[in-house]
Amino acid sequence: MAKLTIAIVGGGFAGVACGRRLRSLLSAEEAHIVVFSEENYMVFQPLLAEVAGSSIQAEVPATPLRVALPGVECRREKVIDIHLPESTLVYESFDGLKRTLKYDHVVIACGSGMNLMAVPGMADHAFPFRTVSDAVALRAQISEQLEQAAVCDDPERRRFFLTFAVIGGGFSGVEVAGEINDLLQAVGRYYPSIKPEESKVVLIHSREQLLPEVSSSLRDFTKTKMEQNGVQVILKQRVKLVTADGVTLTDGTRFHAATVVGTTGTAPHPFIERMKTDKDKGRVKTEPDMRLPGYNNAWAIGDCALIVNGFDNDASPPTGQFAERQGKQCAANIRALTKGQPTKPFYFKPLGMLCAIGGHNAVAEMMGIKLSGFTAWWIWRSVYLMKLPSFSRKVKVALDWTWELLFSRDITGVRIDHANRVHDAYFASGTYVFKKDDPATDFYVIEKGEVEVLRQLEDGKEPETVAVFGPGDFFGEMALVEDRPRSASVRARTDVELTIIGKGMFAKMSKVIAPLAQQINTAIRKRTTMRQRLPHSTEILKHTQLRDVIESMPSQPLSENCSFFSAVGQFEREHADFFCVVDGKANLTGVLTRTDLLSTLEMMSTLPEEQRGDIKVRDIMTQNPLWVTIDDSPLLVAEMMRERSMKRMPVVYGVTDRRIAGYVRLESLMALVLRKIGEEPGLAHAELG
Repeated sequence: MAKLTIAIVGGGFAGVACGRRLRSLLSAEEAHIVVFSEENYMVFQPLLAEVAGSSIQAEVPATPLRVALPGVECRREKVIDIHLPESTLVYESFDGLKRTLKYDHVVIACGSGMNLMAVPGMADHAFPFRTVSDAVALRAQISEQLEQAAVCDDPERRRFFLTFAVIGGGFSGVEVAGEINDLLQAVGRYYPSIKPEESKVVLIHSREQLLPEVSSSLRDFTKTKMEQNGVQVILKQRVKLVTADGVTLTDGTRFHAATVVGTTGTAPHPFIERMKTDKDKGRVKTEPDMRLPGYNNAWAIGDCALIVNGFDNDASPPTGQFAERQGKQCAANIRALTKGQPTKPFYFKPLGMLCAIGGHNAVAEMMGIKLSGFTAWWIWRSVYLMKLPSFSRKVKVALDWTWELLFSRDITGVRIDHANRVHDAYFASGTYVFKKDDPATDFYVIEKGEVEVLRQLEDGKEPETVAVFGPGDFFGEMALVEDRPRSASVRARTDVELTIIGKGMFAKMSKVIAPLAQQINTAIRKRTTMRQRLPHSTEILKHTQLRDVIESMPSQPLSENCSFFSAVGQFEREHADFFCVVDGKANLTGVLTRTDLLSTLEMMSTLPEEQRGDIKVRDIMTQNPLWVTIDDSPLLVAEMMRERSMKRMPVVYGVTDRRIAGYVRLESLMALVLRKIGEEPGLAHAELG
């Protein structure tokens, strides 16, 4: 019999259990077993919180796959696609090239990823908690916040540094919240300037009780015990958005927190989304024996699969104990199939649930017995110590746990250099990106939304808006170039998405990329001359209302769903140079110009004729155009138009009311200034020098 090639995609609980059992059931002469994993280790998930809380060393929850899978080929390469009908998988090789592997059986055990896009801003500002690197990064963050709080003189700012918000009250959320709280209490004596009441851990959960997987009495115990230990538990609330200064709940409550941890939301692996097979909420549906419907040689196990458990006829939960049993049963079924024997449906009676909740407490539900408190915590540690996949890891964990009981937790923190990083950030409308006198640490580029630059007036009145920036604009460069604190505040005018470049990276880029340096110098020159060189014009525009120069739109706006050919007809009939584009609620969403039409005509020449009629205005318009409100200052509008060499700008009724009120032309502003200057003899001569 020819040697079989069995490919396992994923190196988690399910994939490792399947590979180990297959190797014991099929000899090297019978089968070549290869495991594809993007990491060369298996993560023992239940211990990640202990890494973040500095109870164990970072490498302990990670078992090398080559150690856990003797006799199995391990490839640290990314699977891109699986073509089920052809029995091939495509992977990205070490050299970046795509290669193909022909298999006799494939086992899909890739687990699931985190869906940080479920909450606006969570992907940009929250720490994910799924991998060893996530736990290490969180541990470094905790240390960094303690150090900053220890030397901070502002009590409010110190409380901000010491507030940790954890999103999600499942196993991961409860465990990491408990460990962070334990760490803060354990190391408090080393930070005498920090009062115990200044640090706070907030656990936010959308349901009525924590830990939905355990019984109601244990859920109540978990909440009560965690609150006694100092964790603030928020139930029946969802996080509405996450920003750089904390979280906002659906009821409007805000928690100012320097650290946000996201433990909720899952997302399927990209190649699973592309697979032509039945799925339920991103999980691959299987037959009772874990084969994919319609395929005798394709299997799915673990968190990525929807497998009905024959024990209770319910879908198997995405937990480690189920993944491990599925892996073993899948291996047995593959072996049975190769021997011409019948396969067996998945059947597993759960052994129970264990969860550490902090303060040397845990909850446990095992074989109908419910335990809580210290006894449950001791069982939790004993069970997971025994379940570690290698003897060396068992010894290391036992030593770390013994050390932690006898000595204080490690407070060593690896400092992260933010000066050379590039990352994304989300700011909700009304929140500050930075404030006046803040240190200049970053350069900002706007992807979506608008920000406004504010200068504080000398008489203590509300700050004045002196500039508005929109998509494609950048800001923050002047303080970096001049190496000084911020001279103005920047606030999100709408919800805004930014790309943030650290000052170290900014310095390198502006030095070696000549066009960027030239654009920055041009922007600095434009942003500093108008108010200095034209003081009288500045005063006139500052004390004039924009309503005095707003003009009605020369034509009715176009709908986003209007076809390209209809739009061309509108331009022809109304002899217009541009049209505003609105959505179904009449809110401004774009601008369409004659230049856009010409570009579309060039693009259409490359399309099949049957596709040309499908082009809509929303596909070709300039999206999210820069706009002003009827309450904005004409001075602000003039500066915005001057900097961008704009001839006209749409005017809407308000930041939250984007209905079109009209538009303003640069000539109208110029005429207004000249008319006012002409009314005062000698003013024109003074203005022109």
